[in-house]
Amino acid sequence: MANAEHLERLRQGVEVWNQWREKNPEVKPDLREANLTNTDLCGANLSNADLCEANLSEASLYQANLSETDLYRTQFVKASCVQAVFTGACLEDWNINSATCFDGAVCEYFYEKAEHQERRPREGNFKPGEFAAL
Repeated sequence: MANAEHLERLRQGVEVWNQWREKNPEVKPDLREANLTNTDLCGANLSNADLCEANLSEASLYQANLSETDLYRTQFVKASCVQAVFTGACLEDWNINSATCFDGAVCEYFYEKAEHQERRPREGNFKPGEFAAL
C-alpha cells in the first residue's frame, strides 16, 4: 500500500512533488498500488520510486523521470510516456498496450526482473528509438 504522505504530496501537483524530492533525495517514494489513473505527472521526478502494482493507465507522463523505478506489475494502459526516462527501471510484468505512447522515450537499459536482474540489453545501451520499438 502506498505511503499516505507520499501519495498526498504527489496529488498536490508536480511542482510541489519535485520540490519535496529535491529537498529529500534520500527518500525512496513508496507509491505501491496507488491509483494514478488519468493523473497529470508531466515532468514529475519519480526516479527510484516504488510503483509496484500502481495504476498509471491513461496518465500523462510527458518528460517524467522514471529512472531506477520499480514498475513491477504496473498498469500503463493508454499512458502517454512521451520523452519519459526509463533508464534502469524494473519492468517486470508491467502492462502496456498498443495505445501506450513511448514517442521520444529515453531508456539506455532496463531490467526485466527485480533487484537488477536480467538487464536489457545485456551489454551496452539501447540506441535512440530502440526502447520505444520494443
